[in-house]
Amino acid sequence: MHLRMFVAGSLLLALMLPTLPALADEATTVAQARVALRVHDYAGAIAVLDKEIAAGSGSPEVYSLRCLARGQIHRFDDALTDCNHAVQLDATYIEAYKNRGNLYLDAGFPSKSLPDFNTYLAAQADDVNVLWSRCDARRLTKDIPGATADCKRASEIMPDAPQIRISLGRLDLIAKNYDDAYAAFNYAVTSNPTDVVALYWRGFTSLQQGAYRKAVDDFTAAIAAGDTAAETYANRGRAFHDLGDDVAGKKDMDTAIATALQHGLCDDANTWAVEEAVLFKVHTIQMTMCPK
Repeated sequence: MHLRMFVAGSLLLALMLPTLPALADEATTVAQARVALRVHDYAGAIAVLDKEIAAGSGSPEVYSLRCLARGQIHRFDDALTDCNHAVQLDATYIEAYKNRGNLYLDAGFPSKSLPDFNTYLAAQADDVNVLWSRCDARRLTKDIPGATADCKRASEIMPDAPQIRISLGRLDLIAKNYDDAYAAFNYAVTSNPTDVVALYWRGFTSLQQGAYRKAVDDFTAAIAAGDTAAETYANRGRAFHDLGDDVAGKKDMDTAIATALQHGLCDDANTWAVEEAVLFKVHTIQMTMCPK
């Protein structure tokens, strides 16, 4: 029953507790927003939080949650404004640092995410998700020892998490520890045979090891599971070439080039066009240009 129903009959209580209904409403809004976020209803979360903010909320939690929701629908500038405001309202509210760090990481700014992850982890050292996020941010900023330490710590806390194993495998690839990398990706594929990320990286590792048939099989499985990335076709094309099947290899490389162009990845498309000419003896290199 709502608090206002308890106090409606008493003027004295109404005078004594003037702010409690607002606090209760804010708690209800936060709870509704968190439920919406859990089921990926980001528009619904934003709608209830918008109403709370329009009513004058000064809660860092409300702004931090709206930052999270806006980030999920790629409204980066609006999300960043919300996270910044949450920190301004209360510099000790650490959830805002976590949300802002993930926002920067997802938007392609890993170096900007690191100070926020550091602040958060100083207070919550064993948060597996943030350790994993900082691992990826450190890998992307070439801090391989730091990334490895974070992912190993996350794996110690949650040893059965396939996605952490994938991150460790990618670090092993950088170090050219192919056997360890393959084992990490294999664990993830065994946990979920249709995980396109794990299938792609296991195939890529096999390609580096010269196991071309295994590479083709994994890339094919990834594509069947919904992988449409140009890199997957390009790498399967290379594997087909190494198996002596240039017809299938050239077809995949053509698909990679076309897919890259569709996404405006002109440099990749041109690189693969040159590679295609070398691998498959194409006499005319079809250099490509993206629309202005």
